Amino acid sequence: MTYKQISCIIGSLICFLLYNCTDVEDYYLEKDKQPQIVFSTNNNDSIKDSIKIGYERNYKYKVIDEEKLNPKKSSSELYSAAINNDILTIKATKQGNADFVLSVIDGFGKKGEGVINLELFDNLPPVAVLKYFYTMDSEGQVYLRLNGSESFDKDRLYGGAVTFYKFTVAGTIINMTEPIFNQILDPGIYTFSLQVKDNNGTWSLPMEYENIRLP
Repeated sequence: MTYKQISCIIGSLICFLLYNCTDVEDYYLEKDKQPQIVFSTNNNDSIKDSIKIGYERNYKYKVIDEEKLNPKKSSSELYSAAINNDILTIKATKQGNADFVLSVIDGFGKKGEGVINLELFDNLPPVAVLKYFYTMDSEGQVYLRLNGSESFDKDRLYGGAVTFYKFTVAGTIINMTEPIFNQILDPGIYTFSLQVKDNNGTWSLPMEYENIRLP
């Protein structure tokens, strides 16, 4: 028997003995507040997140109610979940989208829920970021520098990293493991681009500068 149910019974007896009132249980039910579950991330009952397959994330939560309630967790083939000391741990097991639901029910049957909208992914592609700089010497030659050091892997929080850079200058492909490429050119109009590959072997879309006049 819960704290709320005991309080209701005691209150009913007192009310009946002293005041002979009726519908006491309805009175307590009306006064009872719905329990809440909020996540520490945003102090709200719902959040969105993404987890890479094979990795796990921790979520601290709080149950707001007059009595101590033990939350129940939803289940899915896309993830596994465990609760320990108000910390929820979710591990991604399969690719897809899912709503994880943490729920509690109080002594009057009122329900509270916390929901995590999950995107469970296998690998996210990297993003190529290319910047260029150039100078010209006294003999009229152009010194071009292509810099891809700001390129990044979208799942870098899970160990993803850019490992390969493919520069293209005027149709010539230069493959490198370093993010900076230098070349001496004659003045003219050039197109250059960059594609990067992550440590899962996935290529980014190219970032391209087209018909750039140098100088």
